[in-house]
Amino acid sequence: MFTQLPVAPLSPSLDFAGQTVLITGANTGLGYSTALLYLQHGASTVIIGVRTTSKGEAAKAKFLSDKVVSARINAPNIVVWELDMASEKSVVAFANRVKSTYPVLHIAILNAGGFPFKGYGTSKETGRETTVQVNYVSTVLLGILLLPLLKSTSRNIGAPTNLTFTGSEVARGPRIVVPNGQSILNSLNNPKKFSPNVRYGESKLLLAAFVKAFAPYVDSSEVIVNNLCPGAVATDLGRDAPWYLQPLFPIFLALMAARTPDVGARLIVRAGCAGKETHGLLLANHTKFSVPFIEGADGERFIERLRVETLSVLKEVTDLGL
Repeated sequence: MFTQLPVAPLSPSLDFAGQTVLITGANTGLGYSTALLYLQHGASTVIIGVRTTSKGEAAKAKFLSDKVVSARINAPNIVVWELDMASEKSVVAFANRVKSTYPVLHIAILNAGGFPFKGYGTSKETGRETTVQVNYVSTVLLGILLLPLLKSTSRNIGAPTNLTFTGSEVARGPRIVVPNGQSILNSLNNPKKFSPNVRYGESKLLLAAFVKAFAPYVDSSEVIVNNLCPGAVATDLGRDAPWYLQPLFPIFLALMAARTPDVGARLIVRAGCAGKETHGLLLANHTKFSVPFIEGADGERFIERLRVETLSVLKEVTDLGL
């Protein structure tokens, strides 16, 4: 039986009035609870990116019916826009829509992701393995595309803005061995070397590595970039699992002493307003954590190679504005 550290409620004085917050995957689970906390603490505009807009609109209705949110003197502006993280074209269109519609963005929480319960699959658009595409490539693409708006907002308000990625401590498990002559990303496009559990960890390892490598190129006085593991959380991530595995999830979550989504969301909100001391760090349970594979000289070589290769791939998609 595992235990997890308690997470205190957010301070009632925490106030996001006048701020614009963006959250991906906010129609369910952690993303939903995170969006609700921002709304309960006064966020003026909350943009939620969802794959299915009807589900996003249903979430919006629930937000507005919440007792705390509905009691606000100034009703929030909740915006639901389509965002398919399996499609780089959708990511680019979403980012452009945000930047052309809103003059400011104070906080971006990139939370959308998935677990490959259905086995090996590829993005129809890119041909890349779906978990790597969704949890890593599209996620960092969106983060980079939002940076110009986050930076300009920082200059306008005279304080840093925040870009927070939802990561996981499972990044500590896998090692990525790249065959000679292959790129890191292409080496993961081999169905013969695919395992769902390992691949999920690999996708989070890639994210942790990129955040660590990329953050030094972002001025923390403008944008604070961090990566937060909310711990084991009882979400509906297993909704796509085979029917015969679904009865096991409550048992697994109980053994992991899983947090409820609203408790896990507290950690995300705190990371999304954390200071410069968290820039480039991987955070969990109120402190930073390390990933052995990306530490030391070999780790530094890996993360720099990943940064260069990833940016090269993304520059073929669109102008990154870097």
